[in-house]
Amino acid sequence: MGIVGFEGESMTKFRKSAIGLASFLVLIGVSACDTNEEPAEVASAPEAHHQDEETHADEHAADEHAADPHAAETPASFEDLPEGVNAVQHEMRLLNEAMHTTLTLIANNQLGGIPALIHRVHPAKELTHSAIEAGAYLPPKNPERIEAFVEMDEVFHDDLRELLRAAKADDLQRATAAYGELVQGCTNCHTAFRY
Repeated sequence: MGIVGFEGESMTKFRKSAIGLASFLVLIGVSACDTNEEPAEVASAPEAHHQDEETHADEHAADEHAADPHAAETPASFEDLPEGVNAVQHEMRLLNEAMHTTLTLIANNQLGGIPALIHRVHPAKELTHSAIEAGAYLPPKNPERIEAFVEMDEVFHDDLRELLRAAKADDLQRATAAYGELVQGCTNCHTAFRY
């Protein structure tokens, strides 16, 4: 007999989702700890910084960052990162922690803790984009496709904003669906640009 309320095809889908999530968590746990990956060195590029100010204002208000005791974890510049850690590795470590904790919060229907996790990642995303724009980072696989990498990252952060909206609305089903999209985004990006 299966879990109460799950039978047949629903139970099969649940098992596949659970296996996929478990595999993802192992995957990001291993990748976040990989400090041997060296950033590709390239010549300096002209600095140009594009930021969606409306989204930033809506989703990442300054008072939320000021109240976040973890905001200081992200250096002011990608040049200030610890030796041997590039901007993407730094962002992935924060995402790894956020994704692990978010899964637990979703499983316990405690969505109120999710926004703080997402807000911790935003400054790291800015560092990643600064490093890319300065020509200081290229992905280890398919570095010539840096524009596609940036586009994929933007979609991923759109999915993070959807998770944020779902959490703020206390909508468990919507938050779960958004989390699934994020997991798929991680897999797609790692397949295209890391492995």
